[in-house]
Amino acid sequence: MTTNIDKLINNKFKNWWLQEDKYLHKVLKGGRSSGKSTTVSYKLIYRLISSPTNILCIRRVANTIKDSCYEQLKQAIDDMALNSYFKFTVNPMEIVYMPTHQKIIFRGADDPAKIKSIKSSRYPISVVWFEELAEFRSEDDVRVIINSIVRGILPNNLNYHIYYTYNPPKRKQNWSNKKYNTIAGIQSNTLVHHSTFYDNPYNSVQASEEAKETYNTNDLRHRWEYLGEPIGGGITPFSNLELRRIQEAEIMTLDKFSNGVDWGWSIDPTHFVRLAFNRETLYILDEIRGVKLKKNILANSILRSKYNDVFTIGDSASPESNDELRALGIKCYGAKKGPGSVEFGLEWLDGLNKIIIDPIRAKFCSQEFESIDYKLDKDGNIMTVLEDKDDHSIDATRYGCENWMKSRSDFFKRRV
Repeated sequence: MTTNIDKLINNKFKNWWLQEDKYLHKVLKGGRSSGKSTTVSYKLIYRLISSPTNILCIRRVANTIKDSCYEQLKQAIDDMALNSYFKFTVNPMEIVYMPTHQKIIFRGADDPAKIKSIKSSRYPISVVWFEELAEFRSEDDVRVIINSIVRGILPNNLNYHIYYTYNPPKRKQNWSNKKYNTIAGIQSNTLVHHSTFYDNPYNSVQASEEAKETYNTNDLRHRWEYLGEPIGGGITPFSNLELRRIQEAEIMTLDKFSNGVDWGWSIDPTHFVRLAFNRETLYILDEIRGVKLKKNILANSILRSKYNDVFTIGDSASPESNDELRALGIKCYGAKKGPGSVEFGLEWLDGLNKIIIDPIRAKFCSQEFESIDYKLDKDGNIMTVLEDKDDHSIDATRYGCENWMKSRSDFFKRRV
């Protein structure tokens, strides 16, 4: 059987098409109408006719599947001129490849039991497509499904392939943005591809005119809808971020060091950071983090890393934690806090020339600094404080920088 697949693949996706086979997780994200779902549909049909597998397509809500995944795959089959080889049914919703009776199966994640109960005796399910990934409430909801599918050893030299397509949500702290839109969040077995509305040459003239009008009248909405950027509240809290590996030779040139720690326990993690400061540039070199992290284990880690050469400044809202760490031999004292100290610390950080974070040694710092956003009030207006969520490393950094911050007097005078 021959197909016209080479002519159908958008140039923007051709490199992805050639590379994706090497990865378990394949993420296609970006702006509206960029060709993500169309490309995955072609790939799924190609896999179905070229390997002995069944395919599972999932959306969070079952009643959204027919008008999205199901119709998208029917269109792909038509584009590939393969209609005569397939049978389409709605009840049950399936697409059957008639020469071998392989199936594309459709399920909603609102009924996980139906996913777990799928029986596939003749052909294994080795290919899964999560459409509109950002609709899922959490990464855990997705992983539960994946773990129920990706478990047994596959026959016939098959490999598992998990595809995800979505438009990034506006809020940076959505779980999908934190996982696939931050350098530190992407794992080595994952290929992430980003596309925009303008990468798709098949968009209509009217759609292009609408994109142009949005660009002219509302830049933020244009960036979110058409470019696929998670714009948050529209203002980046830390526009001076630089994420890169910090080599030992570079660390040896630094002479101002400090440590900070934000205390947590049962749900929130304790987060320790190792910092350096030079010429209005802050370096976040390392971190120690854990939920229910015992003080003696933290102290041993600090000593083992030789980070007790300077003071560790901890959250003064938990004086007993600072006392306990000091009793274990760590030079620790509580941060000086007061009205406006949070805003002052954030403004000081944002005013630096650079905040350089090593995303290998300080993975969680990288993720939190990249994905944090300002709070919005009930009317949707941007506030001057950050979201009180996943900001543990940022708090620890503020404490650790306390002695480097310039006088607060001017800051508070501006607010009188």
